[in-house]
Amino acid sequence: MEQYLLFEGFLLFCMGSIGLTAILVDGKIFQPFREMLERNVAMATERFEKMRNRPSVMPRTWSGFLLAILTCYQCCGFWSGLFCGLLLTFSYWSYPHMSISLYIWGALLELMCGFAGSFLAVIYIKLLDLIHEKTMLCLRTNPVPHHHDHAHDDHDHESMPENE
Repeated sequence: MEQYLLFEGFLLFCMGSIGLTAILVDGKIFQPFREMLERNVAMATERFEKMRNRPSVMPRTWSGFLLAILTCYQCCGFWSGLFCGLLLTFSYWSYPHMSISLYIWGALLELMCGFAGSFLAVIYIKLLDLIHEKTMLCLRTNPVPHHHDHAHDDHDHESMPENE
């Protein structure tokens, strides 16, 4: 029974981490938020460049930090992995009298969940790119034939010579 729960937790972590990352990075529901962050970063960069009178790297802002996370699968995968790992190990943290070594182990476990989420997100996007690339290659080499309905082509019948 415990092995089933461990496997179930593992699958839940993997799917939850990948799904959360995909929603945050590519989901339409977060598109307005990402666009708002892009505008904020552009305005902050413009203000920063005017103050310094020269082009420079983007200033460090919360908008820039969030935008960097929400446009990068690996970055977002790390934070999604931390979040999903925390949800799955919530009961672990609720023990009233834990030793300091168990707290340290729990913190390291959470950190490993973040790393695993980052890895899973990169694998997911690479597989998605590979599937897309192979699909496009198949479509280019074997184009789908266009079905042409000749019943509606009056001009084709007019140009054909009649057999007398």
